[in-house]
Amino acid sequence: MKKNIFIGFYIFALTIILLSLFLFFYNTNKVISIEEIPIKFTITNEGIGFDLNLSALTFGAITAGGSARREITIENKNDFNVKAIIALDRGIARFIQVERLVYINSSEKLNLNVSVITKINDTLGEYNGSLLIKTIRI
Repeated sequence: MKKNIFIGFYIFALTIILLSLFLFFYNTNKVISIEEIPIKFTITNEGIGFDLNLSALTFGAITAGGSARREITIENKNDFNVKAIIALDRGIARFIQVERLVYINSSEKLNLNVSVITKINDTLGEYNGSLLIKTIRI
């Protein structure tokens, strides 16, 4: 009889622990959003140019061996903290310098610098890609 009570208590306690762990991991590390921002720039050997397109992260014309910087704002409108994981298309990743992991507190805005850095011997031409921001609850 005592053995059955002990086994029952053990099963009950194990169930509570497993349920608590499940709820903890279910509520954390949950993807909140994925945002894609197009990126466009041209590597040239003639002067610089501007592109004022507001629907994409555009850098205009950049002289080979030069660089350009833009700023984006990530806002956490949630009542919990998040982390943002930044990913880039393979075709443009070698040119782009940006923090790949940032933490944003509840109701906070974070300005993130995105830079294009070219080398003098990079192939001239237009480059297109995208920056992905994956926001995860922490």
